[in-house]
Amino acid sequence: MTWLWAGLLCAGALALYAPALNCPILDSESFNIILTHAAFRHWDSLSSLLTPDYFAVFGEGGYRPLTSLAYFAAYQVSGTDPLGYRLLKFVLHAGNSFLVFSMAARLIEDRRWALLSSGVYFFSLLSPVFQGMASLPDILAAAFCLAAVRVHASFQQGPAAAYPSRWMVPLVLAAMSAKEMYVLLPAVLLAYDCLIPANGPPLTKELARRHLPIWAAVALYLAWMRWWIHAERFYGPIAWAWPDPWWLPGSMLFDYAAMLLVPPGLDPVGTTAAVVILLALETAVLRRLGKPTALPWRGLAFLAAWAALALAPVVYAFPLPRFSGYFMGADPHNLAFAGAALLCLPAYLARRSENRPLTKLLLALLLAAVLATRVRDSLAQARAGCAWLPTDGRAELLSMAALPPAAGEHPMIETWLGRSLVSLPLLRRKDPSSSAEFEAALRTSLPAADAEMLLWFYGQEAIHTDSEQARRTMRLMMARGLHELRSWHHAELSYREGSALLHAGSFQAALPALKSAWKLDPSHYPACYSVARALLGVKDAPKAWLQAAACEELWRAALERGTAETTHRRTDETLASQALLARGDGLCRERRYPEALEAYRETASTIDFTWPEHWAALREARFLAAGARQAHDQAMDAFQAGEADLALQGFTKAISLDPGFGPAYASRAALRAGKGQKAAALRDCEKALRQPMSAKLRALVLSTKASLGR
Repeated sequence: MTWLWAGLLCAGALALYAPALNCPILDSESFNIILTHAAFRHWDSLSSLLTPDYFAVFGEGGYRPLTSLAYFAAYQVSGTDPLGYRLLKFVLHAGNSFLVFSMAARLIEDRRWALLSSGVYFFSLLSPVFQGMASLPDILAAAFCLAAVRVHASFQQGPAAAYPSRWMVPLVLAAMSAKEMYVLLPAVLLAYDCLIPANGPPLTKELARRHLPIWAAVALYLAWMRWWIHAERFYGPIAWAWPDPWWLPGSMLFDYAAMLLVPPGLDPVGTTAAVVILLALETAVLRRLGKPTALPWRGLAFLAAWAALALAPVVYAFPLPRFSGYFMGADPHNLAFAGAALLCLPAYLARRSENRPLTKLLLALLLAAVLATRVRDSLAQARAGCAWLPTDGRAELLSMAALPPAAGEHPMIETWLGRSLVSLPLLRRKDPSSSAEFEAALRTSLPAADAEMLLWFYGQEAIHTDSEQARRTMRLMMARGLHELRSWHHAELSYREGSALLHAGSFQAALPALKSAWKLDPSHYPACYSVARALLGVKDAPKAWLQAAACEELWRAALERGTAETTHRRTDETLASQALLARGDGLCRERRYPEALEAYRETASTIDFTWPEHWAALREARFLAAGARQAHDQAMDAFQAGEADLALQGFTKAISLDPGFGPAYASRAALRAGKGQKAAALRDCEKALRQPMSAKLRALVLSTKASLGR
């Protein structure tokens, strides 16, 4: 009967939320995780989804092969339509809600309270279900985590020999394969046995028989991650460290609890204080009347431990350094597993506390208020379905069109207009009348040429079906404001025009279009490097190398934000190009100059001139061919041997061989500064800073300059 009611409720909810599930709207995660990855599109690439190299470059925040396989399966069924992805998340979330009910009923021993807790869980965590194609990892991992806790609790009373390790180990490994941050799930299971024993304190031998296989499997999994997957590439080196300030984990745990347990509109701190004060007053009255006042501390401690362990990685209390800057506030995406414990806490306290009618009434009203507001909000979302041109949306469009350049505060993808534009092919296919209304609003709010340009570009099916075009779309959607978006689009058109002329050998004719593209979009480093190439083509080498140096600064700024920020090309292409360049650098450090020269020339011919490695290889090949690199290395040997005068001569010789060799200026500046020749050292610093060089060497030059008092 329970399963029948669960099925009927799920079917009813599915019918109720059908408009929201079928809404053809996409968000940034749909592009970043699904549409820009060609690996999800073809069966040939299925095996690559399990390889370490894939996750080092494209993985969604970490090693999550099960999640990637789920995305692959969803893409094969639903393609670029978000309906299939949302249905998958909805079914998983409904299953999770049923598992929450089942676990709560076992802990609380009252189905009414369990139903209330699971109802709040279902409606509170619906928002990730409706968001585009992504937001799957937490929901999928929570399904395995909740199933593991439920199975574990079911076998607590039986003999240890009957414990189903053959089921528990795969469940735990599946949870970590869906989202690696649930590596502390075994600790939750251990806390259950220690804090909620079935028949007195658990025996160490029984605990060992139950838990050793699970912990052994987790240890093997982590070893596999460390030595085969090389997970430090996307997590950083594992290191235990408490965050600063020290109270941050506790503060974030409170924020997560408040997100679920405090009705919208109420102050979380005030509400918590009121509950604690009333609980204390009731305790004082009960003691005065001589009635028992004990609280179910063991159960409360288990639920608190469950929530804390599940949230440990996102409250900075777990050694995954890469996540340390990601989670600055409570996010419902991280509550699919921890939320079950947080929502069971008030129900468990109310049901298992003796002689506390006020506590029961207060907590029942609190949960009922949360449930009512969550149902109201989710039903409003369901009724709205796809309100493509709401009143506030039209107002946003008009205000964005009127804003001056650079006035936008958020990337376009975070605005109603941006999400509407990137979803235009779906909108035209699934809701033509809304599409016509949106396009008419755009045409009346923007200049005709700009409106047609945007509708042409974002109306192409290729922005969803072609991974390269999808990546280019997301790059454009990072524009801050409508003015910048239009400017970037004009820059792209100018770049394509200039690039075509450049490849045809018309260098002089290409320059105006390429310069215009770079001016319209200063972050467009392919346009920047193309200007340098055109200058070389018109025999203006000095200006070409100065232009390349400016481009390198632009590239370095993007690269410092991570290889994923180099959005004009795929991350794996960036890494491959860097590896090719590093081969020549290694040979140069080994003083194998002829081989290094050949490696640099090969790199320059292999990598297109629109990328920095091409210019770095050309520059290094020039230094080697002129003998400047060799002279500098010999001078460094002399300096390390204590022969300062000989070293100074060597640095000067390197500069005479190639006046654009920045490291020689930097080295000579440091040497002259050590000799007290401040004026000459400052001149060398200034000349060095005008040359392209590594960030480390530039920092050294700036340090030398600062030591000279400038």
